[in-house]
Amino acid sequence: MPISLFSPLADISVFRSSPPKSRWNVIILFLLFGLISCGGLGRKKGEPIVLDQPPPPPAVGQAYFYQHTGPQPFSDGSVDVTGGRIVAVTRQIQEKKPILWAFEEHFEKSEGVQIGFYDEKYRLHRQILRAPGGEIEVLYNSPYDERFLNLKADAEKTITVNQQLINAADGANYGNVNMTVKVHRERDERIISPAGAFLCRHFNARIQLKAHIAGEQTDFAATVNSYWCDLIGWFVKEEQVFDPIVKDGQIIRPPYKTESILVSFEPTNYQYHHPVPEEKKSRKKKQDE
Repeated sequence: MPISLFSPLADISVFRSSPPKSRWNVIILFLLFGLISCGGLGRKKGEPIVLDQPPPPPAVGQAYFYQHTGPQPFSDGSVDVTGGRIVAVTRQIQEKKPILWAFEEHFEKSEGVQIGFYDEKYRLHRQILRAPGGEIEVLYNSPYDERFLNLKADAEKTITVNQQLINAADGANYGNVNMTVKVHRERDERIISPAGAFLCRHFNARIQLKAHIAGEQTDFAATVNSYWCDLIGWFVKEEQVFDPIVKDGQIIRPPYKTESILVSFEPTNYQYHHPVPEEKKSRKKKQDE
């Protein structure tokens, strides 16, 4: 979820706040209860995994709980926020078309609430970074297709998007970020997580950012492997490798890596699981013997 694509590029770290402690107590309970086992039937031997059906639209109440390792994605990488991560669909906006759903994201050990507004095809229209010190709105010149739903197996495409960073209080423009994403759809995979095993679309994306803020240019790049499960509506696993951050030709931050893995989700539906077939389990057991 590229909510904070711009955060390392502008000095706006004050525009962040922590979720209430009571909320994290609830989140921790969800994480504990979410350690569930796999069940159900696997696919037939030799049957290919091809996921090309459109997922259902977002629904208020959906929530995804992750174990995160490393700094906050797309931050400057200076702070390790290993711990809980939550993404929740909190409301639907129907004042005008297209109808949008608000996805809120919190990291247990990082300040700030980040909100992305997605349509029924999971295209990102705008973002908000909110904190006691103020609020910044990120406007897109065109919706960002974060789920790459129209990308067929083994296909690739390049997406270019421009972001405008706006002070929500007075409408001042902080600057803009040009984002180029070259994405390749890899082979669909079964991903095993603490929440169970799920069939996922696998995407490898190379993301390059050029920020122009206060007369300075900052370059930022990352390689992201994401595994999306259409049935649950969001990703199961995300691996990110970030290049050094370069400002006016000078490296200002070293490279870093992050990973998030699904621990539980709401509403839970065990029918969404796709565990390893029994025949493979039996074969592995014999090998171990």
